Amino acid sequence: MIIKNDYLVLKDFENTRIDKWIKLKINKFPQSYIEKILRKKKITVNKKKVLASYNLKLNDKIYVRLNYKLSKKKDKFKYVPTKKDIKDLYKDILYQNEDYIVLSKPSGIAVQSGTKTGKNVIDILNYKNNKFFIVHRLDKDTSGLLLIAKNRYTARYLSEQFSLRQIKKKYLAILKGEFKEKSGKIVSKFQNKNKNKNLISISDFKILSRNKFYTLIDINLITGRKHQIRKQFKDLNYPILGDKIYGKKENLRLMLHSYVIEFNFRNKKMIYKSDIPEYFINFLKKTNLEIPLRNF
Repeated sequence: MIIKNDYLVLKDFENTRIDKWIKLKINKFPQSYIEKILRKKKITVNKKKVLASYNLKLNDKIYVRLNYKLSKKKDKFKYVPTKKDIKDLYKDILYQNEDYIVLSKPSGIAVQSGTKTGKNVIDILNYKNNKFFIVHRLDKDTSGLLLIAKNRYTARYLSEQFSLRQIKKKYLAILKGEFKEKSGKIVSKFQNKNKNKNLISISDFKILSRNKFYTLIDINLITGRKHQIRKQFKDLNYPILGDKIYGKKENLRLMLHSYVIEFNFRNKKMIYKSDIPEYFINFLKKTNLEIPLRNF
């Protein structure tokens, strides 16, 4: 394929790395290939050679003079949402404006498509050629608050707050066993995806109710590592009930619910709360665990 075109950088791509822009606007090339075409000035900014790490500026002009072959890819399953999928998900939108959506995601639905997932939030929201942006994630089996940006500017703004730990997220979980401490902080180390670096993971917690068999716990997530809460309590020998990866395989849903999200937007503090799922409440009643009303 031959591409000879000039692009003007608008607000949506301001401060975006040029390598990311190429993947979004041209093709999802391997990083090594992107660096090669930049080095050979097949793509330039303002007619100058730039590094892959270059952050685009407003009104920069990108010149693309590229000739490459498209590789043949195997057809993969594509999820197409049904009318019911769309109707059901839109019922779970708690708030939306021109910049973002706050959704109370049900347990059992993935945030985005993957190799082992079909039905997912982003494909449902994008069913009419919309373009929504993920700024954080919830596990497929975790229920609760999901913040989704409607434009690139908001996505960058919110993603930066997440990376700086400025967004507050609180969870409820039911642990298997009687957790002894009333409150505290859990600090642990997890290896990153490539297993070449230890990442610090931090969670604050407070016990709300407990008995000999189960513990209802309130968790304030300080960092946001993959499966952080699930791994931390499994390592303490108090796995989250219904966790089929880190706990015993039981015919129960994962008892982990994100019920508060708090962040700053346009110089205002925004706080959203999600109702606890019915199955979660029913289990609490069944096991005589109570939720102090002052926390909700």
